[in-house]
Amino acid sequence: MNTISHQTILEISQNFGTPTYIYNSEIIKKRFDALRNNLPDFVEIFYSMKANPTLGICEYLKLLGSNCEVCSKIEFLTAIKAGFLPDQIIFVGPGKTIDEITLCIAHKIKFFICESIDEIKLINKISKKYKLKTNILIRINPNFKIETALIKMSGTPSQFGIDEKTLNNHFNKFRNLNNINIAGIQVYNASRVLDIDSIVSNVKQILDLSNQLKKLWKIEFTVVDIGGGLGVPYFEHEQEINIEYLAELLRNIFLDFSKENNKMKIMMELGRYLVAESGFLISKINYIKNTHDKHYAVVDSGLHCHMAATGLGSFVQRNFPIEIIQKNTFSHQKLKYQISGPLCTPNDILFKNIMLPEMKIGDLVVIKNSGAYGLTASLTRFLSHGIPAEIFLYKKNIYLIRERESVDEILLTQKSITQYM
Repeated sequence: MNTISHQTILEISQNFGTPTYIYNSEIIKKRFDALRNNLPDFVEIFYSMKANPTLGICEYLKLLGSNCEVCSKIEFLTAIKAGFLPDQIIFVGPGKTIDEITLCIAHKIKFFICESIDEIKLINKISKKYKLKTNILIRINPNFKIETALIKMSGTPSQFGIDEKTLNNHFNKFRNLNNINIAGIQVYNASRVLDIDSIVSNVKQILDLSNQLKKLWKIEFTVVDIGGGLGVPYFEHEQEINIEYLAELLRNIFLDFSKENNKMKIMMELGRYLVAESGFLISKINYIKNTHDKHYAVVDSGLHCHMAATGLGSFVQRNFPIEIIQKNTFSHQKLKYQISGPLCTPNDILFKNIMLPEMKIGDLVVIKNSGAYGLTASLTRFLSHGIPAEIFLYKKNIYLIRERESVDEILLTQKSITQYM
């Protein structure tokens, strides 16, 4: 399932060139359905657009039945264009601007996820101006954390959320603000979590915290947002989550919670889990060289297309899943390669010390698990190579959902200074 035929990849490379991203809709649907079909109806799934904000991906998840979580004005407007209604959209992030808040209040989005006391006051102030009452969830930075998480976001000093002590000390200052409605809490503790026991423990603690604060504050919550953070395996020794088993465990926990909170909704925010394994970045080998006893293959993609694969920003680079498509004869001899991109920086290394069949100029390198935080988290303007094309596979059909960026498009918003000289 988590692959694309060599014939399809070759056809796409011939018709659309390289580098090009390919997204397989079957994988996205499989991931979404595995949770949606096994969780109670009162659990709502929100696609975290930050993982991949491409319009076609967002439209497809809307068709599957997802809601949407956005983090910027552009993401919000993309969600609207993709067909999401305002009451299917939540807005998160620690640095929301007045412009973003005003726009979303005017559209009456489902919830703001509030990350500071000042933000709560600002939303109330703008809502008062528009004579509206805006629904918010308060993001808690709790006293607990997920120790096994590969990316920790809470349970430690952080720009995300309000820690429990601060919140309780200041709660009376904003609980009676007239233009906000505190509908519940949100806790998003971590990302790339692969351990089921840790996920289950975290969910239980969030639900317990919701019950505690509801009683302490004497507010009738209608929602608890448990975040997400479900991981996918990228590297050796990482194991895929048994999602059916996890869904069964979560279903039982949610049903128990609903016995005491039968009018409450539970929200989950998922990005990487839904789209990561659907994505493939195809690149062409332009040069082969040997230097200081090492074999290098230079391809036409790099950290400007897929920064995560280079490991830039991580403590250590580890190789993503890879597949080589040899256009001519297949070689059984294996060599240890460094695969680099075309950029003028030593950081532009996609794979280090990886054993692969002997490669030739023109062969294709396919980087798997590239559907999340690939293009969207890359240095797309470095050396001005432009944004690659993006392809969507749906029912064996090939659809271009983003054209390769042209020189004219790169220069479009730039202004000449010659008129001033």
